[in-house]
Order: sequence, then C-alpha cells, then structure tokens
Amino acid sequence: LPGLIERFYQDVDRLLGEARQALEQGETTDLRRAAHSLKSTSATFGAVALSEVARELEYLARDGVLEGAAGLIAQAEAEFVKAKAALETMREEL
Repeated sequence: LPGLIERFYQDVDRLLGEARQALEQGETTDLRRAAHSLKSTSATFGAVALSEVARELEYLARDGVLEGAAGLIAQAEAEFVKAKAALETMREEL
C-alpha cells in the first residue's frame, strides 16, 4: 500500500502539471484528458473532493471553456494537499 500511495502522489503531481500546461497553451483536449485521469485516480484513492473538482474541470474543458479553469486547478491542488495529509496519517498507522 505505501508504494501505491507514493505512485498516487506522483500521478497527481504529473496530472496537475499537465492540466496547468494545457491551460497555459489553451489546449482544451489535453486539459480534459488530464482532468479525466485526475478524476479517476483520485476516486480510486477515496479523494472524493479532489475527484469532484477534477470532474468540474473535465466538464469545462469538454465544453471548450477555459474561463474558471485556473481556479479549479488551484482548488484541485488544495484538495490534493488535504488528501495527501489524510493518506499520510493512514500510512503511518500501517
């Protein structure tokens, strides 16, 4: 489990980076793809709030809308910090 948790951290860091880059480049397809993967990965680890934010971001990008995406990425980053803290607590109990 500790290895899976570490992989989750790496995946989320990568996906958030891809989302930021896609937004900077105005690439809604890449943003949607990163958000979709972030949504699924987060849900798998029980990071429900992060998954919900990613879902909102995915829907914006799917509709070709970039307005509000930066705020959702920032919110996703904040939710990741919370999820990471919860997972670290769990990992310490193992």
